[in-house]
Order: sequence, then structure tokens, then C-alpha cells
Amino acid sequence: MALKKPSFGSDNPNNIIRISDSDKGRAAKRFLDIMIILEKHDDTEMLAELELLFDACVRYVKTIIKLNKYKMTTSREDAAASDLNRRTAHNSLIAQLEAFNRKLGKKYGWKVEGGIISPGGICTLPSHHIKNREKIGDWSWALIAGMFDM
Repeated sequence: MALKKPSFGSDNPNNIIRISDSDKGRAAKRFLDIMIILEKHDDTEMLAELELLFDACVRYVKTIIKLNKYKMTTSREDAAASDLNRRTAHNSLIAQLEAFNRKLGKKYGWKVEGGIISPGGICTLPSHHIKNREKIGDWSWALIAGMFDM
């Protein structure tokens, strides 16, 4: 599976939210570990799901960057429309994450490959945060930043 580095234009995502290097590293490592497992099993269905999840993370991060820019430069109406786009992207991210983890657990269980897959699935959040919208958003930032060394 080839991942393309997203273009954020002249905007640097790190100017909007700060993610620790350890969070970035954990998110990227878990993603790559699971991708390797899926490739080893030649699981094209789950690799496609993984790509959809990654795309949802990229869309969410891009939407937050755009919202941050709108809040500083546009009218209330434009900012409200941008906030609706953010909410939609966030809901899509959460739905994609839940679907991927459910399918991963159903297909492989949590004891695959010496325990690499934790009960959180691909998400590196502690289990009590897996339903927290804000924490899932932070995780997606950490994943994108960790995958592309931002």
C-alpha cells in the first residue's frame, strides 16, 4: 500500500496543534505494524479499509487547517460552513475508525502476530478514550504528523 504525503499548501499543521513526538511515533508505528500484518496476509480488503481510514484522517486534518484559516479571515457564515465541514469530516473519521477496528478484530482477533494489535485496534489511544471525539481527532493529527515527519 503506497501512501501519498498530503499537501497542506503553505500551512504547517504543527502551527495549529502540537503533538508530542512520542504520540506521533506510537501512532505511525501502530499503523505501519498493522499495514505489515495485512500485507503479510495479502488482505487486500483490509488494506483498502486501512487506506480509507488514512484518507479520512487526511481529510479531517485538512478541514481543521481550513477552519483555522477561516476563523481568522472570513465572515461568520463562512466560518459556520467550515465548522459544519469539520464536523462532517470528524464524524466520517470516527465512523471509519470504528468500522476498521471492528473488522480488524473480527477477522484477526487481538492476539495476532505476537500481540501487536491491542484492543484499541489501530488507534493508540487508551481504551477509555476510544469514544472521545477530541482524542480521536488528536490521534489522527498524530498519525499524519508521524507518518510524514511533520
